[in-house]
Amino acid sequence: MKISVVLWKYNQLQDGTYPLKIKVFDKNAKPREKYHPLDIYLTPKQWNRKYSRVENHPNSVDYNVKILEMQKNLESQRTKGETINVVKAGIGDSFIKYYRAYLNEVIKVKHSASHYNKNFSILAKLEAYSPNLRFQDVNRDFVNKYDVYLIGLGNGPVTRHDNFKRIKFIYDEAIEEKIVKREDSPFEKFRVVVPKKKKKRLQYPQILEIENAYFKENSNQWHTRNFWLFSFYCAGIRFGDLARLKKTNIVEGYLQYTMNKSLKNVTPQHRRIKLMPQALDIVDIYLQRKNKFLFGIIDQLPKDKFEALELINKKNSLANNNLKKIANSIGVDKLSFHTSRNSFADYCRKKKIPELTIQDLLGHEKFSTTEEYMSGFDEEETDEAM
Repeated sequence: MKISVVLWKYNQLQDGTYPLKIKVFDKNAKPREKYHPLDIYLTPKQWNRKYSRVENHPNSVDYNVKILEMQKNLESQRTKGETINVVKAGIGDSFIKYYRAYLNEVIKVKHSASHYNKNFSILAKLEAYSPNLRFQDVNRDFVNKYDVYLIGLGNGPVTRHDNFKRIKFIYDEAIEEKIVKREDSPFEKFRVVVPKKKKKRLQYPQILEIENAYFKENSNQWHTRNFWLFSFYCAGIRFGDLARLKKTNIVEGYLQYTMNKSLKNVTPQHRRIKLMPQALDIVDIYLQRKNKFLFGIIDQLPKDKFEALELINKKNSLANNNLKKIANSIGVDKLSFHTSRNSFADYCRKKKIPELTIQDLLGHEKFSTTEEYMSGFDEEETDEAM
């Protein structure tokens, strides 16, 4: 078995640095090579490969001491014949450091930018509450007190539930790496009760009002109305996917595209939707224009997924501002692109379309997601009936 330190140049961060990792090579193991993070990030000029040390960095001394201590620790474990847990040796007993390392080494590389950003904000909140949080501190008393802390921040049940769900996922990963034991997990019996939330949607007469409302041609509200209606008539296509559409996604009367949200899945969701006459009328307007992207919402899409997400979010905010004005003009409380998705699903349900078909139309990976999605509509009807 050989232990060495390498600068991992396959994953450059936004600031131009690369993560430093411990490499463990064991010809008798499968796989033979394993790489684990050290929570140290450097430029190539700051890493002396020949002597395996940090140079020209404000924290050079501390980093080099940390590297030597961890190598010594690992060598000691190997001499005693113990199983080497490299992650534990690098992270110590810090849950915060483990979360950050997993965020940068796994989630950032394998998942979408929005998924990374969500986890990053949850980690930042957790670190603000307890910057030195250790694994042994993550107990039942902690989760109860942290829940009270989140309530004090004004976080509702849905937000708190999402926070604990993602923290539990990271803790479960540490269990798999044998850093902590499953019986020590405080999350198995802890739950944040989430009340059923009423889904905002429009009835079809209201959608016709949007279609028939007058807006000056080529005005911001005119374009946004077109985008929203296209979303409704195309099974509630999300704004991020809508903005990325190109003319080549329109094929012989069908809309064909891959959901951006699913690109990192083992099996990405490819959608092929027959275009309704209303959707075709909207498409015809924009096919005649010289835009790189079908609707001209964006001119170009950055290759960096975080920059791309930031651009799409800005355009989405502008569109939502225009939707507020459209909503006021027809007397609707709230209008968003997710409303078009809810409205489409509710319309399908009222037309007695089977839920398996609705699952396919909405692009849900799991049927249970569709069942939960549709149950909110059923409960509201029951309330009205009572």
